Amino acid sequence: MKKALLTIGNTLRGDDGVGYALGEQINKSGGWEVFHGEDCPENQINLIRAYGPDIVVIADAVLGLDEGDAQFLDVTNEEMGMFNTHSIPIQYLIQFVQDFCESVLFLGIGVKYEKLLGINMELSDEALGAVDNAVNLMHKFEEIIV
Repeated sequence: MKKALLTIGNTLRGDDGVGYALGEQINKSGGWEVFHGEDCPENQINLIRAYGPDIVVIADAVLGLDEGDAQFLDVTNEEMGMFNTHSIPIQYLIQFVQDFCESVLFLGIGVKYEKLLGINMELSDEALGAVDNAVNLMHKFEEIIV
């Protein structure tokens, strides 16, 4: 089974970089092809399509979850743009990926708005804990789908 992880986030905006950090950790453990979408994840769609995954997980920092929490979320019925701060609403991104891959999941990583402001290349301790939680969640998910 070919698995892809699309991370979203700006590593210059503090805890907004949790998706990138997750991708780096998953890259180390292997088994997933990681695509770093940064602020424009839609730019990775053609690369992901060419890879031809059976499943795609899209991961991003979200507001509304407890800080440090990581969960697979159903965002299909949410208001457009509710969860992310980037150039394209998550729901549209999921629709683009579903054009070539039926199994698309969204992994939200809880952060606080105050920790996304200004220029800061460091993740807070809470964000680092959230990345660990997200990595563990990805490994548990992988055990189920294999």
